Amino acid sequence: MQRFPFPIPDGWFQIAWSDELTPGDVLPVRAFGKRLVLGRDDSGAPVLRDLGVRRSDPNTVPVVERNRMIFAWNHGRGGAPAWELPVVDEANRDDWTAFETHRWEIATHNQEIGENLVDRAHFRYVHGTKEVPESELVLDGYIRRATQHVKLTTPRGVVDGRIDVTAYGMGFTTTRFTGIAETLLLLSHTPVDDEHVVSRFSFTQPRASSNSNVAKAIVRDVVKQMNEDIPIWEHKRYLARPMLCDGDGPIGAYRRWATQFYSGLSGPVAIG
Repeated sequence: MQRFPFPIPDGWFQIAWSDELTPGDVLPVRAFGKRLVLGRDDSGAPVLRDLGVRRSDPNTVPVVERNRMIFAWNHGRGGAPAWELPVVDEANRDDWTAFETHRWEIATHNQEIGENLVDRAHFRYVHGTKEVPESELVLDGYIRRATQHVKLTTPRGVVDGRIDVTAYGMGFTTTRFTGIAETLLLLSHTPVDDEHVVSRFSFTQPRASSNSNVAKAIVRDVVKQMNEDIPIWEHKRYLARPMLCDGDGPIGAYRRWATQFYSGLSGPVAIG
């Protein structure tokens, strides 16, 4: 029985970090329910090919290399890329650190991962924050923006912090942490098939502050929260009309936003 009532979403999805693919290398890629292979052409540009098509058919998959990452475009009906990924300033500056990277393969769906962010209450009851964070959500075409205001406990007492999240479709997100030690997290969630996702985290911080204990603690805490969420994603059941309560956040608005990325859907889906 299919676990989720929606297909693999459309959008840009990370398939590698740039430094994983040197000239002459060939990397096998499992994504979008396909067997793919990634390499570089004579100019050094990444090229992604679908191994499931005839050898005589070039049928390359649209690819872009940006922000020290390589992304592929997926569309349920074979459509061309509908938007461009942003150039993230901090990811390309010498005064910010090289990426600290983390990778997980999770038995879930992109929509479930994104829904986690708008579920405000879980930050307190799953991750142990002192209170349910205040947040604002703005949905603008394929872009989803959220701002969370949080209380951060430090040796100097409680400090007001802020987390600014911008999602470009369901595959790539920038998250900026401010308040104690400035941190940028680039997140990607790439569907392997319709029930498995590879998540990649890429952290970077200003070099001037990256060796501080506070800066290191921020990265450790975010990774800890990801590890706390994974068992929930892998065991929870999708409910089209969940029983929501105060603090759950704008789940319905998020689900309606997500439907635009399902060109491969053959019929309507209940979204709550």
